[in-house]
Amino acid sequence: MIRDSAKTHGLTVTEYVLRKSFGQKLTFNHVELLKELHQMNLELARTGNNINQLAKYANTMNKVGKLKPEIADKLHTSLSTYLQKQDEVRSAFRKLIREMSKP
Repeated sequence: MIRDSAKTHGLTVTEYVLRKSFGQKLTFNHVELLKELHQMNLELARTGNNINQLAKYANTMNKVGKLKPEIADKLHTSLSTYLQKQDEVRSAFRKLIREMSKP
């Protein structure tokens, strides 16, 4: 837990413990936070784009009765990955809100 908090604040464990011990106010490493949020956004956008392309292809193939099971499986896998990433983003935001609410 201490390692996670230190990382969240952009500090080494030693720096984190010393600052907490002396009652110093901790600030967030905003640059790291923005980098991580940007990376998560890119991953979600890529996955969403893949799902849209697969869904369009699957719908076209389904209309002509030629939807292959592997395409349906790929769509299912991509959608599962997308939903997992969404959960990770929600979790990260909840963690951020908790950390920012601490004194």
